[in-house]
Amino acid sequence: MQLLRRITLLYQEGRSDKVYEVDLCQVAPDRYVVNFRYGRRGSTLREGVETADPLSLAAAERAFDKLVASKVKKGYQHVSAGLEPAPPPSPLPPAEVPADPDARRQRILTRLAAATEDKRWPLSRVIWRAGELQITAAAPLLLRLLGQGDALQDYCLVWALGRCGDRTVIPTLERLLEARHIPDMVRRIALEALFKLANEEQRTRLQSFVISKLPPELQAVETPSFLQTLDAYLNQSNKANWEVLYTLYCLDFPPVRSVLLSRLQTLPLLPGYFRPLRHLFKAAEYRQDGEVYGLLAYRFEQEDAYYRDDSYYIRLPDNTYLQRYEYTYDSVNHRYARKDTQQIKAEQSSPTSRLAYSQKTREYLLRRTWRTLRRLGELGDAIGYTTLATGVLLALSDTDAEPVRQTVRTQYDWQSRQNIPIASADWDAFAGFITFNHILYEHSPRYRLKPGGRAWSCKSPYKPGHPVPPEREEAFPNLWEQHPAPLVQLLLESHCRPVHEFAVKALRSCRSYCAELTLEIINQLLNRSYEATARLGFELAADRYDPTQPDPELLLAIASCILPEARATAHQWIEQNRQGLLENSALIAALITNPQGDTRQFARQLLSAAPIRDWIAEATVGRSIARLLTLAPEQVAVARDAGETLLLRFAPQLRTIGLGIVRDLLLHPLPEVQELGARILLNHQTPAADLPSGLIDALIQSPHESIRGLGVQLLGQLPDQILISQEQLLLTFLIHEQPEIRSGIRPVLSRLGSTYPEFGLNLVTLAIDLLTRPEPHAGVHQDVLTLLQEDLTGWMATATEAMVRTLLGAESAIAQELAGTLLAVKGSTWAETWSTPEIVQLTHQEVLAVRAAAREMLMHLLPRLRQDPLEMAAALRVLESKWEDSREFGFRLFGTFFQAEDFTPTILISLCDSTLPEVRKFGRDLVSRCFRSADGPEYLLKFSEHPSTDMQLFATNYLESYAVDHPEYLEALQPYFIRTLSQVNRGRVAKQRIFNFLEREALKNRFSAEIVAAILNRQSGTIAITDRARAIELMVKIHRAYPEIPLAIRVQPLSTRNQSSRIEP
Repeated sequence: MQLLRRITLLYQEGRSDKVYEVDLCQVAPDRYVVNFRYGRRGSTLREGVETADPLSLAAAERAFDKLVASKVKKGYQHVSAGLEPAPPPSPLPPAEVPADPDARRQRILTRLAAATEDKRWPLSRVIWRAGELQITAAAPLLLRLLGQGDALQDYCLVWALGRCGDRTVIPTLERLLEARHIPDMVRRIALEALFKLANEEQRTRLQSFVISKLPPELQAVETPSFLQTLDAYLNQSNKANWEVLYTLYCLDFPPVRSVLLSRLQTLPLLPGYFRPLRHLFKAAEYRQDGEVYGLLAYRFEQEDAYYRDDSYYIRLPDNTYLQRYEYTYDSVNHRYARKDTQQIKAEQSSPTSRLAYSQKTREYLLRRTWRTLRRLGELGDAIGYTTLATGVLLALSDTDAEPVRQTVRTQYDWQSRQNIPIASADWDAFAGFITFNHILYEHSPRYRLKPGGRAWSCKSPYKPGHPVPPEREEAFPNLWEQHPAPLVQLLLESHCRPVHEFAVKALRSCRSYCAELTLEIINQLLNRSYEATARLGFELAADRYDPTQPDPELLLAIASCILPEARATAHQWIEQNRQGLLENSALIAALITNPQGDTRQFARQLLSAAPIRDWIAEATVGRSIARLLTLAPEQVAVARDAGETLLLRFAPQLRTIGLGIVRDLLLHPLPEVQELGARILLNHQTPAADLPSGLIDALIQSPHESIRGLGVQLLGQLPDQILISQEQLLLTFLIHEQPEIRSGIRPVLSRLGSTYPEFGLNLVTLAIDLLTRPEPHAGVHQDVLTLLQEDLTGWMATATEAMVRTLLGAESAIAQELAGTLLAVKGSTWAETWSTPEIVQLTHQEVLAVRAAAREMLMHLLPRLRQDPLEMAAALRVLESKWEDSREFGFRLFGTFFQAEDFTPTILISLCDSTLPEVRKFGRDLVSRCFRSADGPEYLLKFSEHPSTDMQLFATNYLESYAVDHPEYLEALQPYFIRTLSQVNRGRVAKQRIFNFLEREALKNRFSAEIVAAILNRQSGTIAITDRARAIELMVKIHRAYPEIPLAIRVQPLSTRNQSSRIEP
């Protein structure tokens, strides 16, 4: 077998250092095979055969190329085309050890010079330690180790060379960067090391090199269209495009960085996207770029792992599994043998791998975040530690806080058969952020992280919400004192309460640094919304304040502070220097538009009590309006108060302000600012007729209620002749769907109607016509009624009966109310021309005003009612009204203003015949008051016909007087007796009176007895049990008196000793 061709491939990534060899061999004339070997570099390689049978040369070459291409696609790189791979490097001879006075550094140099392995202290850790300590003398020793170990060791060497600060290593790093056989991770760290060591000229050259590695469409990084091109490139569906993020990060151009940061906030931690994020995280750590480092660390804290990596398998989100091992039964040894399936390795090396960001990766990154910070702190690297810690702290805000919670651990009690609490733990709002809490509370007496814990719990007796302890709690407090600038950055940029509490306590310990803070920084501290920060700012401001030369900006910052006591102090200081400070238009404008309500009120009082020169007032108005135009949508109260202050104090200046400025106010999104612009127009020196075309229409069509109302008021300022000529337009406003437009046009119509009577009468006619039509919008009829009743009152004296009758016939209750108003005005005049039934019918109306007017009209008809019983009978229908006020009027009318002789029996009987109990009672009272004996029989007969129990009982009052000894009445009242006695559980008194009356009359003569017997016979089968005994008793008496009268009972003697009779029905 003759070897014709060999390709050696290497794969180096992380700790992987593998070799793959492919051979093309001739085994016979025109017969060829392809063999391969693979394994870890330096170890015994495993052999395999690609072609099971010999092939022709062309076929074998195709198989050879295909195998090589498949490995290159998986990340392998060509090393040589020779017949043998390069042998592993020979051990290095010991080098000369540089001297260093520090024992720890000297030991590291000694180990590097020896270049020997030690399991207790691996060489890679020694290399890393040299970089951490930034030992410049170690650079030559590190250089000689390049290529002597695996790819991971080379990575550590390059990492350390960049940190050691020896610029003589730059040529070596440049060669590594350009060598194609060097693993990507080594070349990436070589690029980072070069940027760290390079001077300005070299950085420019490196940036050009990086740009050349970008895709062609992205290489024009300094053109205006670059950001749009980059967005288009990243928005493509190809996930590989996201690899460009790391290349762009290397450029470190400010415009590119802003895009990069925005993308890093949303880039998913998923396969195809995660690798560039991981590279960026390590690069940010190396550069000590706190912003990127903190952003990515925050995302690792917040976002769950993409998949879970267990000991035996990997479960992907799509519910597919990748098995690590498979088991086969060995029948010879009678046991199961485990074999690696290679599924996970194949998936990891696939270009479309579905594996990224497992729970193990996430936990590693979380541990690494704090480990990096801890190592920087232990090394005393104040700048590095505070920079990265600041990035981590700034990434969180108050919105990340979770609800405070408590967990309780229980134990089952077998005696009580229930879970008994045995321990509890409290968890504060940011308990789940591991690194965040390490930075802030590493030495805290109130929080702790148990070994292996995933959140910080509260130490007893501390509970969430308890006061913050005064002592410092953070890790490495001395480093913050050495480099306090990041503390100020935290106070100015952070939106997280615990961060502010920490930074304030730490900064208080830096007295000399605080004394050097500029007024600009102090003002910014005062304007923060966190009490601790604002209080620190107030204390610093109070120390800096000079009452002889007050600084306006400082006073304004204190007056804008969230602390009430600080604002009160600022108000006092301003009052003390009022005369001089009121010359400062910028300060006055800022007070007028201040975010604090009490400061705005103070500004209004200050301005009302002190005169201001005209030119200062004009400047103040201009500055105030400029500040109003910058208000955000949520600053409603500021806009409202500032507008009121300007209108109250600067009315003369607002009258002459330019219309262009007013237009800007009207275009502002805040309705309160627009309202200020509209109110300025109302009092502006420019007449309404001279305003720009369409301006008034735009105000009236505004979506805001107050603006529309002001627009209508502005319309009313137009000359009367113009308004009168626009009668239809005014009418349109009167029935507009917006209520504020309708209410706004009313004063205009009132003025025009009073000034021009003919216009007013015509308007009344049109308005009444509107009331008789269906309402176009809710509330229109009510507004029209208000116009007619309150604004155009003079027309009512000329109203006609036809107009009122039309309004009464309208379906609108509002139209009927207007009719009631007109009847109240002219009812006394029209009373004699309206019939009594018509007026009485009005007392039944739904509208109170109509009923009230009708009652007044009835009072004017008293003589007519007294003279004509028919008129009185018609008027009695007022008592049948469903409205209590009308019935009460009727009771008062007929009970007070009429005498007994005015009532006839027919009228009184008609009252008692009402279906309403209170009317019947009123009728009975009148009958009793106006009773005449001659009318008794008529009352008895009429009342007995009424079906109600109260009238049946009332009728019994007349039995003794008018039915005794009158058998003809007894016969006529027979239906009344039957009806009353047939009632069940009602009319007990009436029944008793009737039984007594029937008994007396029945025993007087046979004729009466027969009538009573007929009544009793008819009722004996249906009479209630409670009345049956009384009926039987009466029938027995009738039988004894008149045995021949047939009864519904039979009386016969009983065969008993007492010889009493037995009664059988």
